[in-house]
Amino acid sequence: MENSHEYIDLGLSVKWATCNVGAETPESYGDLYAWGMTVTSYETGYSWDSYIYCNGSDTSMTRYCKNSHYGYEGFTDDKTTLEPKDDVAHILWGGKWRIPTADEWRELLDSCTMSPRTKNGVWGALFTSKVLGYEGRSIFLPFAGSTFLSNPGGTQGNYWSSTLGRWYPWDEYDIYIDENNRACYLSIDFWGGKGVLTQMRMCGLSVRPVCQ
Repeated sequence: MENSHEYIDLGLSVKWATCNVGAETPESYGDLYAWGMTVTSYETGYSWDSYIYCNGSDTSMTRYCKNSHYGYEGFTDDKTTLEPKDDVAHILWGGKWRIPTADEWRELLDSCTMSPRTKNGVWGALFTSKVLGYEGRSIFLPFAGSTFLSNPGGTQGNYWSSTLGRWYPWDEYDIYIDENNRACYLSIDFWGGKGVLTQMRMCGLSVRPVCQ
């Protein structure tokens, strides 16, 4: 337990929380956050107009931008990983909690078996460790959906990483879990042979924290 939040040691480089940010149980959806924002955007809507780190569009970034063509008036700062003050897991949970990096999601995918299933009537994916000595330990990620194309909860899940996308500063790596296809991917450019699209920063996705 870290700062009153429980975790599971799967034998990996980080320990994984048992619940999403905003949830009280492993199967509860929790809240959806835009990347780098520490409050939800339910009232204002998840759009470039409401996203705090741009000037109203995906070509006017004001923070976390490594390409001047997408920065407001040519802005760049070359930041590629969320800082603690912009990490909702760290801000709300405190201690050593934070959003996982893309590499830490990759480690989870490579070191666990994934099986879609229900937990107390909620569809999600169970990740069970294959690490020697930690076999059988698992975490459950509910299919909470996202605001990207109004992806519904119950059949899909999207979870942020803290890592900026490789090509464009308006997107970030995330993990995508699809119950219908029994698939789980880390996003963009088929990194390691497994990948789908990155997610636009202004979309609302789930957050599953990790700690050291």
